[in-house]
Amino acid sequence: MNGGFVAFHAGVEGWLSAALPELNEYKPTNPAEEAIYRTNINKMQEDFLRLVRRGQALHLAKGVSPTLHDAVMSLTAPAKARVVIDEASRNINVVIETPSPCDEWVPDSAALSEVGLQVRMADSITNRDAVAKSLNEPKERIYFGRLSAMNKDDAKEISCASALVPSDGHKKGNGETANK
Repeated sequence: MNGGFVAFHAGVEGWLSAALPELNEYKPTNPAEEAIYRTNINKMQEDFLRLVRRGQALHLAKGVSPTLHDAVMSLTAPAKARVVIDEASRNINVVIETPSPCDEWVPDSAALSEVGLQVRMADSITNRDAVAKSLNEPKERIYFGRLSAMNKDDAKEISCASALVPSDGHKKGNGETANK
């Protein structure tokens, strides 16, 4: 397939990992609701951990190391969420306060190899504009390249634009993006 690419994003697992700390700290104003809330939150956390373990087991069964899972989560999962709970309606809203560094990761075969996934794919220059259009994301929110090429400080920034790596493998300096 010409012009194809692989993209990863955190999905619901990333949102839950960002929201769980605050959900665990929340204390209902009505003491009678405390036990019900704790039971539900504990159940949700158990379900979440089961989901994570199942994903890791699938990776292992397919020959992919857990490093891939961890890499995708560190790059694409929101860093912090604020939870707004309306006790009257029992609605829980999650507001992302610190977004992920990037919304998507589009690696080449060498980048996939770094996280334990061996695939054969053409490593031609990725048309970043076409990928961004296909994913319906601004290209500044998509990380193209190897995680080893990303400076650890870049992974903490709101935007991944400074982490874009040109196809020749050299990172642009001073936050300049590489648009090939």
